[in-house]
Amino acid sequence: MMPRCWRVRRYGFNMVSSLGSSAKVLSGLHVFVAPVPATAKVPPSAELKLIVESAGGKWLASATAAAKAAKGKARVLVVAVPEALAGDGALAATCAELAASVPAGRPVNPSCLFDAVMRKHLDTGPSYHVAGLAVAAGQAKRKR
Repeated sequence: MMPRCWRVRRYGFNMVSSLGSSAKVLSGLHVFVAPVPATAKVPPSAELKLIVESAGGKWLASATAAAKAAKGKARVLVVAVPEALAGDGALAATCAELAASVPAGRPVNPSCLFDAVMRKHLDTGPSYHVAGLAVAAGQAKRKR
């Protein structure tokens, strides 16, 4: 077994303190997760909802609810799976529009949620951005 300090340095979190902490990393944040296709290697929406709520976030069930929350100046995090956005230009445009009105500026992939829960720190940096969304959203808007 490797020393604990090595794992903390490599993975950026300490499992014992992460599981034992009652800190709610998503507290005050509204989270919208775009529909997840069955082929994606991501937990189903019901399980993602449990993760969000257990971390203190508020689950938004629809894009309409997310848009209302964003207009009400709520902090909204838009989570999307690239596979879902690739085949649905309208969904890509909706997610891009929602994300543009919130601090992250772009939808993030689901690993952002998992890492936030384990590290007790929300990072919405470029490594978590959904690749190719700007192109897909731009194409969807041009087709209208």
